[in-house]
Amino acid sequence: MQVGADSNYPWGSNSFVANNGIILALAADISKKSEYAQGAIQAMDYLLGVNPLGFSYVSGYGTRYLQNPHHRFWAHQKSGRCPSPPPGVLAGGPNSKLVDPKSQHRISGCAPERCYTDDVDAYGVNEVAINWNAPLAWLAAWVDERGQGKPTRDLWKPQAAKAE
Repeated sequence: MQVGADSNYPWGSNSFVANNGIILALAADISKKSEYAQGAIQAMDYLLGVNPLGFSYVSGYGTRYLQNPHHRFWAHQKSGRCPSPPPGVLAGGPNSKLVDPKSQHRISGCAPERCYTDDVDAYGVNEVAINWNAPLAWLAAWVDERGQGKPTRDLWKPQAAKAE
C-alpha cells in the first residue's frame, strides 16, 4: 500500500493510511460496493502488520508490534520506572526523510516503505499523536461493527446477480 506520491512516506504516514481507510469505509457504506470495503480492510490490515516489514504499528496487536513509541510517559525503553504503552497505540510509521538521529543511524539507506524502527528516540517514525490514533479508533470500530464476528475477508462480499 503506497501512502505518498512517488513512494514518498511522510512523517505520520500511518495517519494517511488510517484516514484513507475512513474514506473508503464511508464510500462502502454509501455505495455498498465491496471494493471500497475491502480497501478499508486493507488499510487496517496494513496498520496491523500486512506491510513490507510484517510489523504491527499498533501496540499490543500482532506477532511483532509497537513496543517503544516516542512518548514522554510510555517510555519503558528509557526507564523501567516508565510504563510500556497500552494496547491500541498507533505509531507514525515509515518516514522516508529519516529526520531524527536514531533513524539516520539505524535505518539509513532503507527503501521508503521500510524506513521505520521501533525505538523511543526515533521520533520521526515512532511518535504517537492523537490525530493519528483517532482515525485508527474509528476504522477499528467500523471493521468491528461491520464484521459482527465474521472474518474481515467476508465483509461486503459481492452478491451473486439475481435472476430477473
